[in-house]
Amino acid sequence: MLTKVLDPKSGIEIKHGMTYMEMKYNLLNQYCQYLSVYMLLKLEGHAHIDQHPVIKRLLYIKTLLEKLRPLDAKLQYQIDKMLRTAAMAEASGHIEMSKQENPLQYKPNLDSMQVQDDQDDDDDDSDA
Repeated sequence: MLTKVLDPKSGIEIKHGMTYMEMKYNLLNQYCQYLSVYMLLKLEGHAHIDQHPVIKRLLYIKTLLEKLRPLDAKLQYQIDKMLRTAAMAEASGHIEMSKQENPLQYKPNLDSMQVQDDQDDDDDDSDA
């Protein structure tokens, strides 16, 4: 799914935020790699794993991921929106979607939210 979103031909606007997703993806990837090294060290029975540099890196990456958690909560809607757009493009069979075809590009229509003046007049007439 990430490759579809990162594809420059996808038509998805990624000028802001995708660098964040790439950075988070790389952090999670590094965390998994260091975790694998840690597990290998434990399996091999190394005596002083606590002083190994991999522990410092694991703690550092975990701290970074914890600091990013509030930002994740703020960006969750935008990330979900990009992933839905990529999924819709994949499901429809064509990558490029115009703005007219993309239902995620809609904005609220403020005119439809306002009460019509003739509706107010009708309500006043029925009370009399």
